[in-house]
Amino acid sequence: MKKYLLFIICFVLFYLAYEFVSGIVLTALYIPDFMSHHPSEETVFFELRSSLSLLPALSIATLAYLLSDLIDKKTTRKTPNR
Repeated sequence: MKKYLLFIICFVLFYLAYEFVSGIVLTALYIPDFMSHHPSEETVFFELRSSLSLLPALSIATLAYLLSDLIDKKTTRKTPNR
């Protein structure tokens, strides 16, 4: 159970960092097109994500697993065997 909790914590932290950094990059690179905007058009704030968003989540899960495994190995190595 300890390994699972460590994995979930690492996964959530990596995923939040990924979302934060990608949001900053997308915001910085966004160039609004004022010429094509008409007042009668509907503005969409939320869109359904494509299945390509699964690839970063899988890579983040892999990084979280490797980090949690590394942390677990270091903590088990430091505890004295009785």
